[in-house]
Amino acid sequence: VLIGRDKKRLENVCNGLKKKNNQYHYIYDCDLGNFMKTYDLFLNIKKNPKKADGLVLLAGSELIKQTALIDSNDIEKIFNVTVNGLMGSAKAICSKNYWPDTGGSVVLASSVSSIRSSPGMLLYSAAKSAMSGATKSLSLELSKNKVRVNNIILGAVETEMHDRITKYYNQESINRYKDKHLFGFGKKEDVSGLIIYLLSDSSRWMTGSNIVFDGGLMVN
Repeated sequence: VLIGRDKKRLENVCNGLKKKNNQYHYIYDCDLGNFMKTYDLFLNIKKNPKKADGLVLLAGSELIKQTALIDSNDIEKIFNVTVNGLMGSAKAICSKNYWPDTGGSVVLASSVSSIRSSPGMLLYSAAKSAMSGATKSLSLELSKNKVRVNNIILGAVETEMHDRITKYYNQESINRYKDKHLFGFGKKEDVSGLIIYLLSDSSRWMTGSNIVFDGGLMVN
């Protein structure tokens, strides 16, 4: 199941996936910044013939802005996508009979901004911090369904969002920030390996964890 705001992009991703016999992919375009739309969508997914046993929630929006300049629109932009989407999906996946009897795994993605101060990152940091707290509560609540919940606290990973942020900085500033990561900026495939592990049965004894995965940023 693929969920996002851009249906065309979702279709491109789906078309690029290797399909096995009797394997189906579902696409849902949804504004995850809307609590009720997200809740209704995840309840609709519950109706699929095969129950989902894994969820990866990567929704988010970036904002770098001095605290003295932020306004209510900025707050709504950041918290709607990050917090409303999380709460809407959480309400649904905590409903009765959502998960198979064998349980499952939920993987959230946060940012080192939630534990490391940076200028202009108040709203973004606060929203990502909410995910760390939610990880603890959700992991306890879903444990009765044999469902694990873990949160990845990411350093800078080269994604489309990363590109949108770095375009406002000169190359010297970008290189300086990159050098703070002992192993440089992360790649998408670096993160996907950890996500696969957390979704798999290999992590069956791991839940409620906020995992710092930052290429060495926090130790430098």
